[in-house]
Amino acid sequence: MVQDRFSRDKKERGFILVSVYAILSFLLVLGGGLLSFALVESRSAVSSFVSLQAFYLAEAGIDQAISQLRLNSDWSGSSPVPLGSGTYSSTVTTPGIENPNRRRITAQGNSNLLSGPIIRFVETLVDLDAGTGLPPGVFADEELRIGGNVRVDSYDSREGSPTTNPGTQRAVVGSNGTEVNPAAIEIRGTATVFGDVLAGPGASSGAIVIRGESSVVTGRVGAADLRVVLPPVSGSPGTEPLEFSDGKVHSMPAGDYHYSSVKISGGSRLDFTGPATLYVRELDISGGGSITSAQYLPTNLRVNVVGDSSQVNLSGAGVRRTNFFGVLYAPESDVQVNGDAYVYGALVGNRIVGPGNVTVWYDEALQSEPEGSRNQVLALAWQDLS
Repeated sequence: MVQDRFSRDKKERGFILVSVYAILSFLLVLGGGLLSFALVESRSAVSSFVSLQAFYLAEAGIDQAISQLRLNSDWSGSSPVPLGSGTYSSTVTTPGIENPNRRRITAQGNSNLLSGPIIRFVETLVDLDAGTGLPPGVFADEELRIGGNVRVDSYDSREGSPTTNPGTQRAVVGSNGTEVNPAAIEIRGTATVFGDVLAGPGASSGAIVIRGESSVVTGRVGAADLRVVLPPVSGSPGTEPLEFSDGKVHSMPAGDYHYSSVKISGGSRLDFTGPATLYVRELDISGGGSITSAQYLPTNLRVNVVGDSSQVNLSGAGVRRTNFFGVLYAPESDVQVNGDAYVYGALVGNRIVGPGNVTVWYDEALQSEPEGSRNQVLALAWQDLS
């Protein structure tokens, strides 16, 4: 009986020992599998992290390209630029001749955290527009059609007036229009343009007509590289008119002014004594009337003409010429030029038309204004090429 119990205990101890060995073996295999899985997951996590870093480096290349294109539409890309533990680079191309303003940006990001580089590629398609600043001279969004004696030049008011400071010959007579019939730009009579005459991007030679054997253009005649964005005026006009026709000088201090209309005629003059902005729906400077900015500096005055049904008239008569010192910005309005009109600063309209003589001295000091220093870049598509 005792012997049977001893035999049974021995068998049980053997069974327990085998079970322990089996469990230990299972745990060893399981531990090895978990360790192998952990190592694989660790390598995968590291690889994903490095790949993500390379992706963000490629995105940095896209950001750099867009930033550079805002400053220079001809920028073509960069060689590898170090950043952290990697580099980024980019190339910029024009994908087709049907849209010269379109650019394809391909950026490459290289991460060097592992023994070999991990590379990611990102591509984006963008369209370029010129900045929203002032075109340097006389500019119409749709159509520019003027006659008589036309002179357009540029000067820098920081260096003196046009009478004491020789013209810099960097003005532009331009339009976003590309139409041929009627032409986007037509200048009749005798024209002297010290600078360029440019129609909209892609315009053919027929979009610009300069009539008159004595006409001279010192710069380029052709299509602009980029369309100029002319945002509508965001302010509002007032409800009361402002009118002077008594032949006297009327002064107004610095500030913002809102009128339904402003009419200066009969040799009257409206002088601003400090920096000012004027919002109107109608503007009429005629019969020897003048509006002058503080210190005769065009940077000190901006007249914004509000609305697409607004009217702008500039007209003089011989010695009683019309003078305007400042920026006349009427992107949705038609500007009529009749008689003799002198503009010192910049003239912008939707359409600029008229048979009158016009002289425009573009002030290069306006280029230092913050708006318009950059091109606009509009992203159209994006894809990960990796």
